[in-house]
Amino acid sequence: MIITLLITIILFVEEAVALPIPSFYQGMPYTEGRRKMRELGWQTPVVNYSETCSPGVLDEICQAYPEVDNCSGTGMGFCSFTFRDSNNNCFRIITLGRGLTAKDPQPLEIFSWSNIPKCDGY
Repeated sequence: MIITLLITIILFVEEAVALPIPSFYQGMPYTEGRRKMRELGWQTPVVNYSETCSPGVLDEICQAYPEVDNCSGTGMGFCSFTFRDSNNNCFRIITLGRGLTAKDPQPLEIFSWSNIPKCDGY
């Protein structure tokens, strides 16, 4: 009986719940989505952007946002941003555009998003 209870407790602790996710919509400015994530406690892990971002026009994005995983240097300028919580859950936001602010001709806008439970590889 005690062993079963301990196993149940261990399994419950292993299934840690992720932080809440704010509501997003396609076309939302990335700055707004990022602010919402951080307000809910999601962390922005530092990634070595020099290894994952294309050189040139997207350097500013890679330097401004430590959570960036990857940015394409061509086409619509897709970028991938990953947030992590204290339970090692991740949440990824994909953007399109190239500008850092809403005033830029092609501002970063949220294109898609997804939850990544237990993101040890990120």
